[in-house]
Amino acid sequence: MMTRMMRRLRNVVAGSLRDPVMAVLMMVLMFGGAARAVESATLIGDDLHAQSIKFVGLSGGELTYFNADRQLQRADAAQFVSLSFTDEAAPADAAEFPALMLNDGHLFRGKFAGVDEAGKVQWDTSDLGRLTFKLDDIARMNVSEIETPPAPAPGAASTTATPAPPPAANGPVSANDRVTLRNGDVISGFIESVQTTGLNITVEQNQKLTLTWDRVARLALANPVRAKPGVWVRLAGGSRLRVEKLAIDSKQMAGEVLGKSVALPREQVSGIDFAQRHRLMRLGEIESEVTGGGSVFGVPMKPQATIDGVYLHAPVSVTYHLPEGVRRFAATARLDPQGLDWADLNLIVEDGKGMLAQWHLNGAQPSAEVNIVPRDRTLVVQLDDGANGPVFDRLVLSGAYLLIDVQP
Repeated sequence: MMTRMMRRLRNVVAGSLRDPVMAVLMMVLMFGGAARAVESATLIGDDLHAQSIKFVGLSGGELTYFNADRQLQRADAAQFVSLSFTDEAAPADAAEFPALMLNDGHLFRGKFAGVDEAGKVQWDTSDLGRLTFKLDDIARMNVSEIETPPAPAPGAASTTATPAPPPAANGPVSANDRVTLRNGDVISGFIESVQTTGLNITVEQNQKLTLTWDRVARLALANPVRAKPGVWVRLAGGSRLRVEKLAIDSKQMAGEVLGKSVALPREQVSGIDFAQRHRLMRLGEIESEVTGGGSVFGVPMKPQATIDGVYLHAPVSVTYHLPEGVRRFAATARLDPQGLDWADLNLIVEDGKGMLAQWHLNGAQPSAEVNIVPRDRTLVVQLDDGANGPVFDRLVLSGAYLLIDVQP
């Protein structure tokens, strides 16, 4: 029996005979396995409005998909910012899993495989095999796990230093290289070279140290990360690749990465960033400070940023220092569903010139769509508690993204 999708495709073909290309595409969808030829995805344009689509394919820079009205669309992919498959799983925190980031924004999940005789770092990946990089091309690298130190005695202060966070793409960078040891200690200086046995680093007063690899957990080099314009593919395992000549359908992704031909099953691709003109940045990646509130009945309630969003509790005011080239900010603000009988708050968004928008949220109006254009490089998100005080005034900003110009 013909499925509903195949009946629709048959009707579209019948009405598309004047367009030979369209007719051929429809026939391929019908007789090449229509059930596998389209899949759910979310497409975001430079207005930061997301639309649900049925993805067909991408080739030669042209995106083919069915929109919400089931109309077949063919469009220049460069007019969009991001495509995410709805089965996309959030990868583990990139600061924790074994990964290597290059200065140009590439992020490779894998495993440190040592240093070759020429002093180049070797990195094994499941997707691309063994890769080799010069030290100057690396922004940071996770070599091994950090050991969990024993808990300090009651009343004693911990002596373990805090590991340096990894550099964000197109973000600020430390003035010194930083080496985090497996015991959690951090050494700051200049990494002179890497060898098969370890690394050489110069620290204060021109003192030179040699660290064997069995002591090293992470490297964060003072190399600025500047993601290049282009099409970036996000893999389900957490890697991020700039792919040239990208072609993808429901079965396979193909293209070139760092000059090498690559072919991967489609299910390994979680999303695509079309960063030729603009790119997305999560709000949680931006440098911020609590400039008001931040405690409830004397208990600290600081904002928490995760890959899923930014979690806030009223009363609080958070100031974000935006990167150069910011164009737009969008998010979905939702109250904690467990507290809808009590929650009552005002969400206010400002920039350095004053208020941009305000929403009153409670059980009757538990969510709001935020989509604003900052007038400068300051963004202030403020929650004021309402009728019931701060009880259950918990809010999450999900899908909290900034649209930023790509720097050539």
